[in-house]
Amino acid sequence: EAVFQSPPLAQQGDAAGALIWAFHRVHREAAEALSLELAGAACTVALLDRERVWVAHVGDCRALLATPDPQPNAAQFHFVGSVLTQDHKLSVKAEFDRMQDFGGEMRKLVNDGVYRLFVPNDEVPGLTLTRAIGDRLGHEAGVIHTPSVCCFHRGEVHGDAGNFLLLGSGGLWATMSERVVVNWVGRFFDDAAEAAGSLSIEAASRWEEPHSVQKQSLRHGLADCFATALIFFDPVDTDGAVPRSLPPPRPPAGFVLGPHSDKSLHRDWREVCHKDRSVGLRRAQARLLPTQDLVSPW
Repeated sequence: EAVFQSPPLAQQGDAAGALIWAFHRVHREAAEALSLELAGAACTVALLDRERVWVAHVGDCRALLATPDPQPNAAQFHFVGSVLTQDHKLSVKAEFDRMQDFGGEMRKLVNDGVYRLFVPNDEVPGLTLTRAIGDRLGHEAGVIHTPSVCCFHRGEVHGDAGNFLLLGSGGLWATMSERVVVNWVGRFFDDAAEAAGSLSIEAASRWEEPHSVQKQSLRHGLADCFATALIFFDPVDTDGAVPRSLPPPRPPAGFVLGPHSDKSLHRDWREVCHKDRSVGLRRAQARLLPTQDLVSPW
């Protein structure tokens, strides 16, 4: 609603400007309605028309474009993922420098492997993210809610059926890599809602494992978000319909068996192994001339 009611989109047709305007509006209204001094949210939004796709994000929610592997005979079995967003974290140099220029204080605490952001001479908020909706105390140290926006043409990914765009929150990417995610969807699912639900369930299950590596430095029992949204890109028909028509899966290649049942073709080991073969191999390995003498091991 905030996107479609924005003046940049309604008056100028500026989709990128509309997304930025919408993020500002949501942040302002959320801050007025809720207590967000120490609470915030990462967010990724995709806006589509018949020609282009815009992606806007703040924080560590990522957008991933997946296409079938262009290598020969690989399209039906393997997908290639292209990350469209870059996490807004202090580990990104551009974001670290921006926070430093603003005057935020970055510290690495004892037994903590990452830098965290604090209000100068204070113990809060201790963030690793540099952009978020909410986090009002973080905004005092340099956090902003202005999203990064990227755009690509749908025609660039409509060559083959099976391309898809996936939006996932930070919990998904903390437990599953981009390669695992794209092949999880590409190999086993044809329905977007079913695929998105399966990813969320699997990510949450991995997060809840007692010895989860992702939670080693976090407070026990800390929850995370595993929200996932998925859309398949298919060629658009002339009547405007967007069918979902994956090519039929290619059956696995079978092995060609030799004529093992024909006993007349079998040869005894003593017919195959003889000293000349051993001598010939030794000669080749030593790169000797055929006239040179070799001592036979037989």
